[in-house]
Amino acid sequence: MAAAFLDLESSNSWVKLNNVADLDADYAALLDECVDEISNLSGRDLRRHLTLAQFTVFCSSPGSVTPYHIDHETNFLCQIAGEKEVCLWDPRDRGILSEREIERFYTGEINAARYREDLEPKARRFDLRPGLGVHQPPNAPHWVRTGASASITVSVNLSHKDIDRRAHVYQVNHLLRKAGLSPRPPGQSAWVDGVKSLPMSWLGTSKPRSADDVVFSGLERLRAPWYWLRGVK
Repeated sequence: MAAAFLDLESSNSWVKLNNVADLDADYAALLDECVDEISNLSGRDLRRHLTLAQFTVFCSSPGSVTPYHIDHETNFLCQIAGEKEVCLWDPRDRGILSEREIERFYTGEINAARYREDLEPKARRFDLRPGLGVHQPPNAPHWVRTGASASITVSVNLSHKDIDRRAHVYQVNHLLRKAGLSPRPPGQSAWVDGVKSLPMSWLGTSKPRSADDVVFSGLERLRAPWYWLRGVK
């Protein structure tokens, strides 16, 4: 690991550091400042809606590529050193990202979003250099490519309650579909969505330490027989 950092220009490495604000008080203070600034710029009190806020640091050698994928969180990708090309698609366009792909993603298929060459004309491209950043909405398909020199990027990852609830609706829809039903997708009925999301919220951990904890802990407990046997005992 140390060698990868010391010779990032030629080590052909890609390193991801999660939850750095949990390990360093200075990063924690900086994360708080970022959340406050994003709240001020957006005109929305994010702290009322946040489930989790985290820093992720990406260190990558020249030419590194992060393949096409989606994330649960809303991300603010900030370039610190080097350059990056970010290719980003609209998460609301179901011709790009289908309901079934999102559903599979929220049941554990990390690579559920499928890249197709015909999607290229619909992409927006952003060339990042130090001091520039880009907002990646929740579930926005994207891929990233490092430029001709080593890159250091910081991502401000925000999980918020309405997106968490929508993720839980997709999980319940998956279970209903396995039972032979045809559930409606999220967003068509606030009342139905609220009823669907409750079981996963109840089962989920009350102290999430990552976005995976927020989204998947309820589903994992539902799938784990030992969890229910322990309750019976």
